[in-house]
Amino acid sequence: SPALIPLKNIYRYDANTDSDYYVYFSKDTVKNCAYSFLKNNNHHKATLEHQDRVSGVLTVESCIEDPKIDKSKLYGFDLPNGTWMVKMSITNDELWSKIKDGSIKGLSIEGYFTSKFQQMQEQEKEPTSEEILKALNEIITKSNG
Repeated sequence: SPALIPLKNIYRYDANTDSDYYVYFSKDTVKNCAYSFLKNNNHHKATLEHQDRVSGVLTVESCIEDPKIDKSKLYGFDLPNGTWMVKMSITNDELWSKIKDGSIKGLSIEGYFTSKFQQMQEQEKEPTSEEILKALNEIITKSNG
């Protein structure tokens, strides 16, 4: 499944200001997020709806699509170069049942990153690897809390 697609507008709503807006991630940011995800050992830290931790979910493959090796086409996707793709192993029977009946339609890494990186992108500069790592560490600390 695609985890992050570069330059894809992601809708957000800010209840504090009652305003709609979009955020997106550059190819470099997507790549940095994918590398940071693995570097920080997050391949086994899954949640349902970005809230409740679930067991029995493991990221077993992670790759950035490029024109030479486009594994996404094997799975019926037509995505831009730079897309972060992940393959998940689901051994949680309850979760797998929800996936099979269509209650759960996909996965999202976006929700974790968007609130943190929205602030970085509003600065009109590409976030550095250090800023991405700091944001990921804050997210991990909060989810383990």
